[in-house]
Amino acid sequence: MKYEKNREFLKSSAWSKTSNEKSDQELGLKQPEIFKSYNKNKLIKLKNFKEIKFKEKSFSEIITSRRTRRKYTDKALTLEQLSYLLYTSYGITDKSSNRYLRAAPSGGNRQTIVTYLIVQNIQGIKKGIYRYIPLENAIIFEKNIDNMEEITSNAARDQKWIKKAGVIFVWTTIPYRGEWRYTDKSHKLILLDAGHICQNLYLASEAIGLGTCAIAAYHQKPIDNLIGVDGTNEFVIYLAPVGNL
Repeated sequence: MKYEKNREFLKSSAWSKTSNEKSDQELGLKQPEIFKSYNKNKLIKLKNFKEIKFKEKSFSEIITSRRTRRKYTDKALTLEQLSYLLYTSYGITDKSSNRYLRAAPSGGNRQTIVTYLIVQNIQGIKKGIYRYIPLENAIIFEKNIDNMEEITSNAARDQKWIKKAGVIFVWTTIPYRGEWRYTDKSHKLILLDAGHICQNLYLASEAIGLGTCAIAAYHQKPIDNLIGVDGTNEFVIYLAPVGNL
């Protein structure tokens, strides 16, 4: 079968020791940072999760009503809604022995995923590309782009409906954070981690009456260029627009 060879990294047997290759951790190389640097003077603080008051569905209602939703109204999202979605999808929920614990699990706690936002219609902040700074419960403005909605839609393989979203979550990976410990075995974990985070976003959106749709169909180089990552050491692996219903 023509696809059989490429399936191997999905299997647990891929973790078997088949060579004498040592990880960079085993070789004593310095551990990579698990948070990107940022300018504290440019942060836009988000509301503390404990202070956010929404009428939420019950967990059983969320599970049974959860759907992929592609049709959104023109109503803008609020910063409070964005705060809720960011925290519940991938926020820092606790710190224990210098280990940051997040809303979604991560293989080996390597935290290879970074959350970016393409803000199209959120009250109180301008359009543009933002990055989530979980250490500060904040976002930071990265850049503005002319004709951003059209460029984003084209990068997402001409999916025009995403122009109506208030915000598009864009998850990148910094693979070396995982490779440092697990070599190329980390690549399977990266994809699992992204799935955990996006599922949290689905459930959080459903809880407060918003809609989302996971997207894995995009043109790699255009979406990397849009976000402003190099495409090698950091690149996009998943998208999810969110809007009012």
